[in-house]
Amino acid sequence: MSVPPIKQLSEAELANLRADSFLRLYYNAHDSTAQFRKENVPKFYRAQSTCNWNGNALVGPDQIQGFWAGKPLSKHEIQSYDCHPIPGSSSDTRPPSLLITVSGVVIHGPMAKDPIQSGTKKMEEAPRVFSQAFVLMPEEPVASEPKYYIASDTLRF
Repeated sequence: MSVPPIKQLSEAELANLRADSFLRLYYNAHDSTAQFRKENVPKFYRAQSTCNWNGNALVGPDQIQGFWAGKPLSKHEIQSYDCHPIPGSSSDTRPPSLLITVSGVVIHGPMAKDPIQSGTKKMEEAPRVFSQAFVLMPEEPVASEPKYYIASDTLRF
């Protein structure tokens, strides 16, 4: 009895698996308690990383951490995402950088904790459609399963 060959995943399939894993980790950290978010979201960024959050330009994990420290709780609902490996960014020893685009709905403030019970009428706490784009770069040195960091992050409502 022979063992069937293991299907080799394409670069696009691998990119989508990595994007799915990244998005789960990122939005779980983002939508956690204020303290957990403050401690963990900056770990996704490096000193040269940029973040443009609805027109607020930030560079590096310290600025990003300071920015998020003053923001209310959030709850993101991803409605769709797309991921593509960036052509020319890979080599025999380096996986490709990834471009991920996300769209969904986000709630900020008390309603993020319990949308049914809060019942607020404040405009700033109403659900908003958002669009977010990430460029992820593999960490150096590359392990058998690469770890990625956010090189660029842009979010718009």
